Amino acid sequence: MSTDALWHTLHTSWWLIALGALIGALLAAGALMVAPKSYSSTSTVLVTAAPVDPASTEDTLDFAQKRLPNLVQMAGSGESRAQIAAAGGIDESAVDSAVSYDIPEETTVIEVTASGETAEGAQSLSDAAAQTLVQHAADSSTQGITMSAEVLDAAGTGEVASPGLPIALVTGALLGALLGLVLGLVRGARRRV
Repeated sequence: MSTDALWHTLHTSWWLIALGALIGALLAAGALMVAPKSYSSTSTVLVTAAPVDPASTEDTLDFAQKRLPNLVQMAGSGESRAQIAAAGGIDESAVDSAVSYDIPEETTVIEVTASGETAEGAQSLSDAAAQTLVQHAADSSTQGITMSAEVLDAAGTGEVASPGLPIALVTGALLGALLGLVLGLVRGARRRV
């Protein structure tokens, strides 16, 4: 197909591209309206360590950083998992998929992100998981170093984690326009045969 033939096909089939974009956007909006919404909520927990003896030269920052993975592991096991599930109103088996922990490098911070079917459910899960980290930090103290944790950024209201309306509309319109373009090219090619 020559360039002139392509431009002629696009010129005569512009309405197919526009119609495809419109239908694609409408279908995307409709699908988004009926799809279940997912909400997420994040809490930030700061873990600190302090020597029991003020004259101690132990590296408390290094000590705290090395204990963070242990705290996360303890927060996701046994009794802690049951507490988080009860607070969020979900099954204990669903805690692993609903709550995630992230430890940014070179920090003593643990970010807790929880997802749920409602904003309040996601917030409750995130708050409960953060509180279990605080409890486990206090239990992780040793003879020479005292561990503690505090929730710096408590979970606010959950934010919608599923795709937003603008993204869905643009994606649907682009896919619809692409389909309209393909139909226009096929229609133009069939006319020339």
